[in-house]
Amino acid sequence: MWAYRTGRAFGRFCLFPLLFDVHVKGVKHVPSGGPLILASNHVSNFDPILLGTYVPRTTAFVAKEELYRVAPLALLWHLWGAVLVRRDGLDMRPLRMLLRILADDGTVGMFPEGTRSRGKGLQRPLPGVAYLAAKSRVPILPVAIWGADDLDLKRRMVRGRPRVDLRIGEVMAPDVPGRLTREALDEIGEDVMHRIAALLPERLRGVYAASPAGADDG
Repeated sequence: MWAYRTGRAFGRFCLFPLLFDVHVKGVKHVPSGGPLILASNHVSNFDPILLGTYVPRTTAFVAKEELYRVAPLALLWHLWGAVLVRRDGLDMRPLRMLLRILADDGTVGMFPEGTRSRGKGLQRPLPGVAYLAAKSRVPILPVAIWGADDLDLKRRMVRGRPRVDLRIGEVMAPDVPGRLTREALDEIGEDVMHRIAALLPERLRGVYAASPAGADDG
């Protein structure tokens, strides 16, 4: 907890005010307690740190094993309680850890797309978020983030800090059927992605461009 709180304070008051002009909306939608799965789109390696800084829940993010190959990042993810997962999805240990975190009323942060979209818009989700939500029967908080992928130094010198937007939607309770099938997981995953898309500008909705605009985000 001390590492998380220290990192959050450093990000909010030192790091991100220098790097970005951060705008956050929808904080009122974040539950004050109880288990929660935070599901966000993914545009930049800054995303989990930004979300951990500005979303008022201590969040254990799911991190792919490649991020642990860089020593400073490995230390950061370890101190922040990140859960390491393999790309092939054949390791059950992370799933058990995530279920334990949720059973203790904790928050798990995941990126349904499984990789960065690199400014190309939303992609179809992997089944991870849907499966965890179905197994745990825990609500999902859809979040949209964009702008942190703009690291062009020349543009910064002309325009100043790039704007980063973080929009938090309303909590959703996934409709989990009695028998968990691939079709049911796909339906949950698609629902999550449509809710994230509704929080994004239309140009970033990708394959979910037809999603309607989001509701109140104040």
